[in-house]
Amino acid sequence: IIGNLKPDLVHLNTTCLFQFAKLSKKLNKDIPVITHVREPLLDSIFGKTLRYMNYRYVDAYIGVESYDLSKMNTKNKISKVVYNSVDFSKYNSKVSSNLLRNELNISKDKVIFLYLARISKSNGTLEFVKTIKKIKQSKFHFVIVGATENPMNKYESQVLNECRNSNNVNLLKFRNDVPELIASSDVIIAPFIEPHFSRSVIEAAAMGKPSIVSNVDGLNELVIDEVTGLIYNRFNYNDLINKITRLGKSVHLRESLGKKAEERAKKIFNNEINSQEVFNLYEKLLGK
Repeated sequence: IIGNLKPDLVHLNTTCLFQFAKLSKKLNKDIPVITHVREPLLDSIFGKTLRYMNYRYVDAYIGVESYDLSKMNTKNKISKVVYNSVDFSKYNSKVSSNLLRNELNISKDKVIFLYLARISKSNGTLEFVKTIKKIKQSKFHFVIVGATENPMNKYESQVLNECRNSNNVNLLKFRNDVPELIASSDVIIAPFIEPHFSRSVIEAAAMGKPSIVSNVDGLNELVIDEVTGLIYNRFNYNDLINKITRLGKSVHLRESLGKKAEERAKKIFNNEINSQEVFNLYEKLLGK
């Protein structure tokens, strides 16, 4: 394909595609190659291999987070952070929905906290469920969206069992109606325990919703603590309970943080602005 098309530039979607960078350079050593850095490389033989091979054959990096980019060898390379983006025509504060309240029969006086991610150990799902079950505030309701059709492993089964027989926790399967899910909730929670980007946090921000996130690298770049959301100590689940309680009890705080989150999202998570940032890099590499 590269030989037939003879492209002016090659843009790889992940560091795992370094072999295509190598092939591009073999066919034309002058062709610029960009790779998107969408995940932090591990300190293992696999991570070291990806780091070395990308450095050898790639001319520029685009990181979706500063933390992810910091794991690459960027010496003498062009590199920049362009955060993952949101389509504001789909995700915006004008979207209104009572989907979750109607579907789960949640009364209007309750505050809905939404977890919107895979159920996995790295996302801290089980610890999160165990923590929120300790909260005795009857006005708080938690909705976890991300279960598979059938429990795929022991961890997911444990989460499912913890959610059973709970009056304030609902576990739902993967959904496609994400804008409506976010619009019908009040707060997004990302309790990850490993460095990770959370699309639900930036989509919620675009829709004027605040988030509560754990203080892990990458994730803590998406929220400004006490400005666009709240960040809790990853190793202190009492801190998570305190942040949930504080935000759940204050409509004013939720509205204030949500407004600031939307303002920030329009600047750094905006698809139109960020696409132009990528195009500017293309032009720089092409000498235009």
